[in-house]
Order: sequence, then structure tokens, then C-alpha cells
Amino acid sequence: MKVKVKTDKEELCLLYNDVKMLKDVTDMVAKGNLSSPEAKAFNQGNNFALKNVLKLIEVRVIK
Repeated sequence: MKVKVKTDKEELCLLYNDVKMLKDVTDMVAKGNLSSPEAKAFNQGNNFALKNVLKLIEVRVIK
């Protein structure tokens, strides 16, 4: 399943699992837990910058 993700600058189409991971990592970042393995792997393996993740304002499911 894909979901639409809107930031203040663009709209992206991402897989649901990726969005779930983005949310989980964003929650960790918000709590200051950047040292977690997930956050490190996300930072190294994904070109979606964390600063953009923090700007996510709306996620809606595409049916």
C-alpha cells in the first residue's frame, strides 16, 4: 500500500512501511534518541533528510 506524504514543499508517494519507519524515527528524533540503531540506519541508508521528515504535516492513504 502506498501513502501520500505532504511536506511544506512537496508531495511524495511512499510505501506504507517506509512512512511507518519515518514516523518511528521522527518520534525517536523528537525524543532526542538519535543514537538508536534505527535512526542511524535511516540516516545512512535513506536520502530523505531528517529535517524534511520533521516537516511532515499530513499522511493520507491512497485507495
